[in-house]
Amino acid sequence: MAYGKAMARRTKKPRSGSTPVKKVRALRRLNDDFVERRFEGEAETSQYVWVVALNLGAICLGAGVWGQFFAEAPIGYSHYVLAAGVVFVCVYLLFGSSEGSTLYVGDLGVGFGREDKVERTRWYEINSVMLAPGLLKLVTDGKPLTVSIKQHGAAARRIVNEALKRLPDRVQLDDEDVHRIGRPKVGEGERVDVDPPQVTNERCSATDKPLTFEKDVRMCNRCGALYHSAGVPSRCKQCGKKLKK
Repeated sequence: MAYGKAMARRTKKPRSGSTPVKKVRALRRLNDDFVERRFEGEAETSQYVWVVALNLGAICLGAGVWGQFFAEAPIGYSHYVLAAGVVFVCVYLLFGSSEGSTLYVGDLGVGFGREDKVERTRWYEINSVMLAPGLLKLVTDGKPLTVSIKQHGAAARRIVNEALKRLPDRVQLDDEDVHRIGRPKVGEGERVDVDPPQVTNERCSATDKPLTFEKDVRMCNRCGALYHSAGVPSRCKQCGKKLKK
């Protein structure tokens, strides 16, 4: 009888409907797979305004240079035309060149750019996430990053969703703000593989030791902070996630 009970315990089936829980690693290696979502901005009227501004700037620059340096006699107002061209081009470079840019949101943080020229800000480098009129604002130690909610609504939703999971204490949005932005929708953004982060000139977030060899680098799976394998702390210095038992 005892033998039968022992056999019954060993062959007991799991409860109906139960599924195994996949354990998420706290640390990643640089030879792991990294993925992100790629978002193309929706066209806005302002984009066409910036294109017109750039074209006007090019025309004014060309006319001003010709009138000032290549005409038989310098045209009196050509320097004003040249100055206007410089102003148009500078305005475009300062405010319009980011319009229509592609956004990337994923394991390596938030990226702006196109194809292989993507500038990424890692999650731990974002000090706060807040709303401004029509914009999602990501405050960093440098220039704040802004995302047009009208043009990049899908990317904004993904950023907020990721930030709430990775850096909840840095998200300065109330429930109404989050509801207004919305939750990410299935199929939004193109899923793409991305190369691991470059560690050249990087240092361990805990010991400040140079990260020379990629095989020695460990990355916090939540916020992306980098550590030397010999100096991994018990908890992440950036997000507080437990890294070691």
